[in-house]
Amino acid sequence: MIPVDLVTGFLGSGKTTFITEYAKHLSSKGLKTAVIVNDYGAINVDRMMLTKSLEGVAHVEMFIGGDMDCSRRRLKTKLIALAMDKYEYVIIEPSGVFDTDDFLDLIYDEPLDKWYRMGSIISIVSSELDMDMSYESRYLLASQTAKAGTVVYSKPLAERYNEILDYINNTLAEFKCERTIREMYCWNLGSITPDEFERISESGYTSGDMIKLPVVEDGQFSSEFFFHVETPIKDLQETIKGIFNDEEAGNIYRLKGYILNKMGMWLEVNATKNNVSIVPVDVGQEVFIVIGENLDAEKIGAHWDAYRNVP
Repeated sequence: MIPVDLVTGFLGSGKTTFITEYAKHLSSKGLKTAVIVNDYGAINVDRMMLTKSLEGVAHVEMFIGGDMDCSRRRLKTKLIALAMDKYEYVIIEPSGVFDTDDFLDLIYDEPLDKWYRMGSIISIVSSELDMDMSYESRYLLASQTAKAGTVVYSKPLAERYNEILDYINNTLAEFKCERTIREMYCWNLGSITPDEFERISESGYTSGDMIKLPVVEDGQFSSEFFFHVETPIKDLQETIKGIFNDEEAGNIYRLKGYILNKMGMWLEVNATKNNVSIVPVDVGQEVFIVIGENLDAEKIGAHWDAYRNVP
């Protein structure tokens, strides 16, 4: 049976970076590893990021979100193909807008139950977690942590550890989950030893029963796309901060994408409200994706000098 690990986490928590390290660990053990990315939006930015970082290490697949039935069919098709290609370990990175129960229902469908077994659910929670989350976002946080075998505390700040842990447990209680998270694994980039990875991969998952809400299907979350953005590179970081702080633009959780500078070099942008990362990369595509709640595309677009609505 092929183990499947689910790495969950809210938008901007660090899932992609964690999976990069995790897949490299599995590959070092000689396991033929695949990663499936479910990006929340129709452009494969996360796949581009992972494909580059995992080149020669793991195979990266992607399926685009959509309505729940469509997403299930696409993921099921990907898993069947990977089983036929004799992969030995699969990691799934769902979008940050994701209900864990939906995956657990899928993995026991025929014919997946003949090839796969549920491995571990690993939930990534950042020290930058917003303490003023909407009701729908708190539900998703509860769903992602309720069943986790390991909760990983990313970008760890010691002074926020207890505050974050209390917030998670209060959120679980809000949605009638009796589970209490006792501790989180503090993860610094590049610090996880092989033995620690083994413990995380063997941590499994729990029942974590809680009330079920259809908030994802209701369209509370959305994504907006901005192609061929024109904006001064020297002001890019401040421009992005301005978008996050613009209340009329909506409740923005994540902004990611690529832009070309005047020298023709790609810059990769990966931003949350508390952190904006801009780094040069070899390849990219001229698009920004903004993910959040109640987004206003015109208000967001007003922060750019120019952009297109279509590729």
